[in-house]
Amino acid sequence: MLSNGQTYYWKVSAIDSSGVEGTFSDIWSFTAYSYNMSGINSALVANGLSMQMAEIIAYGTQDIWNSMTLTGYALSETEVTQVDYQAVMGSNPASGYGVGDNYPVYYVTWYDAVRFCNALSSLIGLEPVYDESTWEADFTKNGFYLPTEAQWEYAAGGPSHYLWSLSDTFDTWDYACSVSPQYLNGTVVVKSHPANGFGLYDMSGNVWEWCHDWFGITFPHIGETDPDGPIAGSHRCKRGGGWYFPYSSRLRCDTRFGYPPGGGHATFGFRVTAGGHGLW
Repeated sequence: MLSNGQTYYWKVSAIDSSGVEGTFSDIWSFTAYSYNMSGINSALVANGLSMQMAEIIAYGTQDIWNSMTLTGYALSETEVTQVDYQAVMGSNPASGYGVGDNYPVYYVTWYDAVRFCNALSSLIGLEPVYDESTWEADFTKNGFYLPTEAQWEYAAGGPSHYLWSLSDTFDTWDYACSVSPQYLNGTVVVKSHPANGFGLYDMSGNVWEWCHDWFGITFPHIGETDPDGPIAGSHRCKRGGGWYFPYSSRLRCDTRFGYPPGGGHATFGFRVTAGGHGLW
């Protein structure tokens, strides 16, 4: 049995028909990484985190939106909670609009969310995806990252590709008001509403979720495989709508907004992704 994150080394030589052994090759190596969800989820629990990951596309590829292709990946079942953010980063920026272990973290910038992804990767022995000096992502690494717009939207509507995360019809109560009809008061505890068909909670509502991509005018990226957006920009994408003004148009799975990556807000949170980009 290979161990996750363990590097293995070997060298080879050949023996001819007379039994004479030749010289050994150079030393080769590889690092074994498992994307078995039970293994990753067990590692999260072992490190004191409540977060769990849900697989979206288990095997192979799937064509969506005019021949765009996504390879298998996973999203955290919920938005990152304040207890998990505190455990990984040592602080909790949330204040005033729902505070407690199982509320989503908010007042996080895109940079904060990326730092969390890298820190979480390091915590459980995976490779950080982001270079924090350039903020560029290396998707050959096996750690956590923010979902691309394509990954986020595909997952949001569930297997039925609903307009909102739970159905093709909209009811504010389904997405914003599980605790009180005064939904402008703030966030609610994660899992206050039902999960969508992929087992994901709050894909519509609670907090806006940062995505990896720079915000571009056009979407989707026709004919691409695992697209990750424009190569540059001034705003990063956010998806899903939030607790403040949870209008139907803002909570649709295909609604797109951009915001400067250094800006945080009481309605901005995030969830994390693993796999994808041909790694599974």
